[in-house]
Amino acid sequence: MKIILSLCISFIIISLVKASSYVFIQSHQHAGCTDTPYTQIYAMSDVCINGITYGCEGKNVVITGFNNFGACHGNNPIKPITIPQGKCTPVRSVGVVVGNSVVAECVDEYDLPTNALTTVIYNSTDCETNWEDYPVLVVETTFVNVCINPGGDVASNKVSSCNQKGWTLAEYGNSDCVGKPGQSVFNPYQQCDTSNYPSITLCK
Repeated sequence: MKIILSLCISFIIISLVKASSYVFIQSHQHAGCTDTPYTQIYAMSDVCINGITYGCEGKNVVITGFNNFGACHGNNPIKPITIPQGKCTPVRSVGVVVGNSVVAECVDEYDLPTNALTTVIYNSTDCETNWEDYPVLVVETTFVNVCINPGGDVASNKVSSCNQKGWTLAEYGNSDCVGKPGQSVFNPYQQCDTSNYPSITLCK
């Protein structure tokens, strides 16, 4: 019985790896998306991730949130957001998608960018496993050393930085994030929690 169960799990994992595609979304501060993106996300398409599904329908990306955080089912889904692929689109916060404007695409593979703080969420039940051996569900990135002010509030300008122990968020009172920050908070990386999908945070 255990052998059959192991074979079934292996088949599911192999199928996910072979058939998976991703929704890729970059968030911009400027309405025309002419600036460098400050965050981006790869989310495996058509997979329930913390109560949200990301999908590709024709030339559009569709993001649907559900009131049931643990599973994407029920009769009360939050109104889906439709984003044309490759077009700069104003959008509100939806799950982990935040920005004045975003550009979304459907892609075959994810990428791990440099100069970035990246959290990888993967499909496993064991925190001790090598994440690269399992299907990756989400790759969420914040670019470091970028002055972030998506809300337009000068007092809320922020710059992220990271090292192998954790990441720091520094807040500035000017539009260019120069000089000494008014507040700087260090955040150690979270320990793996098996109550949800395990994750690993990378500073590259």
